Amino acid sequence: MARDGARRLLGAQLHRLRNRVGKSGRDLAAEVGISQSTLSRIERGLAVPTVPQVLAWAQATDVGADDFAALVSLAEAARAEGQPYEEMLDGRSHLQGTIREQEAATRTLLTFAPIFVPGLLQTAEYAQRVIALTNVAGRIDLRAALAGRLERQGILHESGRELGFLITEAALRWRPGGPASVVTTQLDRIVSVGALDTVEIGVLPAEVMADAIPWATGFTIYDDRDDGEPSVGIELPHEYLTPRRPEHVDIYRALWDRLHGVALLGPEAAAFIRNLAGESDRQR
Repeated sequence: MARDGARRLLGAQLHRLRNRVGKSGRDLAAEVGISQSTLSRIERGLAVPTVPQVLAWAQATDVGADDFAALVSLAEAARAEGQPYEEMLDGRSHLQGTIREQEAATRTLLTFAPIFVPGLLQTAEYAQRVIALTNVAGRIDLRAALAGRLERQGILHESGRELGFLITEAALRWRPGGPASVVTTQLDRIVSVGALDTVEIGVLPAEVMADAIPWATGFTIYDDRDDGEPSVGIELPHEYLTPRRPEHVDIYRALWDRLHGVALLGPEAAAFIRNLAGESDRQR
């Protein structure tokens, strides 16, 4: 079954169960532990619940063991991979809130960034330019998306998090339009954030990527999650992929370990970034 078809079927089944017991969306959402808007998106096939949420839904609607097993199977099929951005944006002006929810439920977040600086590390000016450049379909409210991205950065200062970032030299050198000072300020911020106890910054010099790791697709591993379901996020031009099968998540963990093993870390990474910032300064 196609994953979009599985999402719609799962949503319809869950909607039917709620109606069968006569519960309002507000009441059932409270029992499942989600917002009413999230419940609405699930029932419309625009979002996929986790297995624990399906369990809570089944318990709240008196579903038998056999029917519950069928719901879990359907949920696993619906959560198999990705979702087109037009579906994710339905009724929304941007996706920063969706990403923030994933990050909030994650204790260990590991991001490999081969193209540009990750959103959690971006300055306001850099972020504004990146959001504008990547808004290919023109469906995003740029001002609201910028505010949402900057709000997400509060996680950098939350104790108990482990946030790792591996950034290629190409991503550090990339200039999203505007003066050289945009890059200089951005590089200075990365060094500053790297001093936080919750954050580790790694740099992958060009020769490492060229000779050892021919990999160009960025990804984020969402590990140690509150819902117990580690996943990977991969942004493609047309959709957001979310591999969740344990064997697939393990592939990205292994790739992360391989990249981490050849990256410059700690003082070496900071020195490399400061050197790039000095080059950018001289270009002003």
